[in-house]
Amino acid sequence: MLLLFLLPLVFSYKVTFKSFIQKKKYENPFNEDILQVLDAMHRSGLHIHKLLSYSNVENLQGFYSENSLNIHQEKQKKLDLLSDKIIRSNVCGIESLGSIFSEEDDNIVKMKKDHKLIFCYDPLDGSSNIDTHMPTGTIFSCYNDGHYFQENKQVINSQGSLVLSGYLLYSSSLHFVFYYEKSVYHFMYDDLYKDFILIHDNIKIPKKGNQYSINEGKINSFHKNHKLYLEKCKKENYSSRYYGCLVADFHNVIMNGGIFMYPKDIVKNKSKIRLLYEAKPLAKIIEEMGGICVDEEIHIHKKKIKDIHETTPIYFGSNENMVDFIEFCRKN
Repeated sequence: MLLLFLLPLVFSYKVTFKSFIQKKKYENPFNEDILQVLDAMHRSGLHIHKLLSYSNVENLQGFYSENSLNIHQEKQKKLDLLSDKIIRSNVCGIESLGSIFSEEDDNIVKMKKDHKLIFCYDPLDGSSNIDTHMPTGTIFSCYNDGHYFQENKQVINSQGSLVLSGYLLYSSSLHFVFYYEKSVYHFMYDDLYKDFILIHDNIKIPKKGNQYSINEGKINSFHKNHKLYLEKCKKENYSSRYYGCLVADFHNVIMNGGIFMYPKDIVKNKSKIRLLYEAKPLAKIIEEMGGICVDEEIHIHKKKIKDIHETTPIYFGSNENMVDFIEFCRKN
């Protein structure tokens, strides 16, 4: 009986996403448009997570069609397209948005020229994991055109223009992690509350971890430096973790520390990670948490966008792991 009496008291101290948004609107009403984007992603995440949960039952798995390709000439799955439509429909109603960029589409959605926010998103990262119910995710970012430039890339490349970035991780739990106002927030969905619950309001990455994450199946396509560094990690008894979903690998690294590597394929002479839709949003989060994110030569946040669908190598992780990796590559 005593436990039943105390339960409401325990639950009352939890911060829901709804109360978080209300509090932030009160603290800074000038950022209400950015909070509307955040709320749209909260609703989109819940919808996409529900679709993923019954994708088998409703025949939502598999490719949309044999001829359906995205801008990167990759076959689109049914849930790629559904996720894209869900997010687009949720954000299109936001009055302050000027442009919307999707990784799945080469057509930029133009809203109004005099509106200041630019929204970019990867609707379903790791979609190759769908059919086996492995982790997938959504990545998003928002740029503020404080000077009302006419050129979207000029805004994106302006220092300090990234005002919101985050991801949703669809796994055994539903996670919502985002950068906003110089802090990184971590929410998890709670069925009891039917809402996300705040887990941490200023999350930091461990200074060092003993894990590395890389697709070792492509080892023969990497530069020799990376092969040598993997040998070094193994000699130092590092564990290997690789989920085949950038969001899942990223989440693992920021929670446990360590290093993630996705080098350029030197055989095909190309990279896979999208600079605008994947690398830049995640770089902002991990660097705000005290980690490092580079393309080996330059910090990702300093890279200038030349094409909205360009790709980049990416390496990120704990500060000590990344310093060790960068120094090792310079010496070798």
